Amino acid sequence: MEPILQITSGLTAYDGLFKFVEDQKNERLSTRQNTLEGHIVKVVTDLYNEAKGPVDYLSFQTIWTDLKIDLGGKIDDKKPNVMDTSEFFDVTKNKIGYRLREVLSGKSDVHREKNADGNWTSTKVYLFNFEKLRRIAAKYGYELVTKLPSLLSSEGVKPSESMDKTLEKHGENTPHTPLELGKLGNSVTEPSKEPITPENSVTGGLLIPCPYCKAQGKQMFFANDRDLSVHVSSGHESSSDYVR
Repeated sequence: MEPILQITSGLTAYDGLFKFVEDQKNERLSTRQNTLEGHIVKVVTDLYNEAKGPVDYLSFQTIWTDLKIDLGGKIDDKKPNVMDTSEFFDVTKNKIGYRLREVLSGKSDVHREKNADGNWTSTKVYLFNFEKLRRIAAKYGYELVTKLPSLLSSEGVKPSESMDKTLEKHGENTPHTPLELGKLGNSVTEPSKEPITPENSVTGGLLIPCPYCKAQGKQMFFANDRDLSVHVSSGHESSSDYVR
């Protein structure tokens, strides 16, 4: 539909056609979100976004409990591994685990830790590739918020051993402080003092071009993968096929 919109741009039929295309995209997105997979993606995305810091893994029991709330499901004490839902009928833990692996590319693992009594306990968890999860979330119309290490205070922030050695080599004995946001590799606060142009941005890795816009003869650049992903998912028909 994008070529048709380009052809009709400036004509009286454009507004009506544009609204039709947007309605179709929203309808497809709503249909996708209302599937069982869509609910699972929403729950996992929400758990990441609600976390206070970076997430290494998610407990399967937490996913199961939040999914029960999201679906309005009921669980019989005699069948703790089966959730009765009005929309998807019986949903089992095995089915959810399969979707977490096949749809969200999650990897199951067992996390062991000591409880308050000093006894070891085992918990089933799922690990996700953050970038891949972010693209999948965008496909379903959800945004996964990037969590940076705690930079608001110095608590828990410790420079690496290599950084210590580098500072010692140059005779810097001043106390370490948390990295500034502008110095982080994924930050766009102050990437460079050199004027940014499409040429030096792309070659220098400062800005990322949209391949779809480029194919249409347009120049669209974005500061990071997240902004590009949001743009692609909302502005291009083939956004679901986009992979960095």
